[in-house]
Amino acid sequence: MANIFQRYKMRYSTIYGFFSIDPMPNQPSVAWCSDFTIFKLSRKQGMAHALKAYQNKVLSDEGFTLAMCSVKESNVAQIRVLTKADWNHKTSFQDVRTGEMIQLWVYGINQGF
Repeated sequence: MANIFQRYKMRYSTIYGFFSIDPMPNQPSVAWCSDFTIFKLSRKQGMAHALKAYQNKVLSDEGFTLAMCSVKESNVAQIRVLTKADWNHKTSFQDVRTGEMIQLWVYGINQGF
């Protein structure tokens, strides 16, 4: 099992996209997920769902118990991917810099919620 007490961002790349996982300070079993990106040529082919499934597996393999991410409320495609991958929308807030609505999502790894 990997050391879950790492304090640096882990970036995972595939031929169709990439994502980052960063352990939360003072809560090393909680992951902050960011940079989820599907390359333009791989969009609308189901690759986002495959990449999210891979991310969920990495989170489990790395020993995380909870993962969180944020997404713009206008990003319907990403919200669809999160929903299908069993992530749960918890709250929304307005970004003070842009005025956009942001959603906070969580994923319980092996916790059934």
